[in-house]
Formats: sequence, structure tokens, C-alpha cells
Amino acid sequence: MNYQRYTASYILHQMLRHGTRYDTIAGDGSEDFVPILQWLLSKGYVEFDKSHYYTLSKQGKAAAESFIQHYQCYLTYTDIFAHVDLAEGSFALEFFQEFESEQAWKRFLLEERWEDLRIPIIKHLGGEPEELVFYQHVQEEQLDTTTAAWQTDLISGEAWKKIRHLCDSAISCEQLSYDDNGAIISGETVLDDIANQAFSLLRELYSEDIEVLSNLNAWFPQHAIHNPSLQPPRSDKPIWLSPWTL
Repeated sequence: MNYQRYTASYILHQMLRHGTRYDTIAGDGSEDFVPILQWLLSKGYVEFDKSHYYTLSKQGKAAAESFIQHYQCYLTYTDIFAHVDLAEGSFALEFFQEFESEQAWKRFLLEERWEDLRIPIIKHLGGEPEELVFYQHVQEEQLDTTTAAWQTDLISGEAWKKIRHLCDSAISCEQLSYDDNGAIISGETVLDDIANQAFSLLRELYSEDIEVLSNLNAWFPQHAIHNPSLQPPRSDKPIWLSPWTL
């Protein structure tokens, strides 16, 4: 994992969301961020305000907003794998419109039948699941900033151990294989089938969204429903193969 890139993205995100400024001589631990803040300064993402605090620049604000957009785009194509019923071959997202309240929807998602297959699917598609977990930890403010040395932990990679642990402990491709009347169905075959079903469902759910349909058409073509008339996507590379960069 690129701890500097992740920590730099986290700093920009905090500046945008909370208006955080960094005083590197205050003795509050922010001085540990000096190398990254100086790098951000050299790139024009931060600047000094009148009180000589590091603060977000116009370019940094655009980068922080782009980070959020990148994460939201990532979710569009991967969130469907967060709740999969392997026995029924169904996805929670296909029932979303049936719920009239957010509370009822959340109760539905807590049912034991759902498996979170985002990590094995992202691995199967060639992506890095640590990226998605990092996005979630930052956006949902799950990083532990209560310890005295949390800034040092971010830079050293200590704070990211939880992310690695979540990825390592997720259900694996091998665990998805099963015996079908003496024939072993591999985990890869299962994941292929799940991906095909999920992206077919997304095509239905986003049937009016030309951008999503165009992206899926290029990123995960399914010949039975391939539409050559759709406009080319913004990027030929799938979002799960496009790591966030500064």
C-alpha cells in the first residue's frame, strides 16, 4: 500500500470536510505530517494562510472533491457485491425499491443470508480491494485518530493494518468452490457467474443512465446484451483498475 498517497489524500479530505488547518510547530503531532504537507505544497494542493498554517488551496479543493467523486463512482460498480445471497443467487440491491424507509432497508441488510463479496470480486477482476476499504475508512471516518501517535501511525503504515486485516480475512475465492454432484465448481467460476449476474442487474437498475451503461459496455461486455451504439466511456480502464492518484 502507498501510505504517502493514502495519507496525503486523507489530509486533503479532512481539510475539505472539516476545514482542518495544520500547524506544524504546535507540538500536537501534526509535525509528523511535514514531509507530506511539503510534498502537497510543492504540488500546489496546499498553501499557507495569513497565520502560516497549511490550508487547502483551490487546486487542493478540486483534488479532494475528485477523491470523493472517484470513491462514489467506485461504489456504483462494486456496492452491489456487498450483500449477495449465494444460495438464491440474488443481490440485496435488487429489492431496494420495495422498502419505504431507510430503517427497514437497513434491517433487511442485516439478515444472515447476505455475504459481502466485494473483496473477492475486486481481486477476481484484477483490482486492489485495499483501495475500496481505504475509501470507506476515510469517507466514513473510521480511522482511529484518538491515540497520541496517530499521525505517525498513518505515515508508518501502522494505522493501515486494519485495512490489510479486513482484506486478508474476507471470504476467499477458494472458499466459494463447491461440489455439484461430484463435479467441483471452482471459486473462479462462481465469481464469474456472480459478476455476470451483478453487472446485468446494474444494467437494469441504471437503464436510463447512459454513462453507467457505456462504462459497463466497455469494462465488462456481455455479448448477449452488448450495445455497439453506446457512446465510448470516459476511460477504457475499469474503475476497479484505476487507483486513485494525486
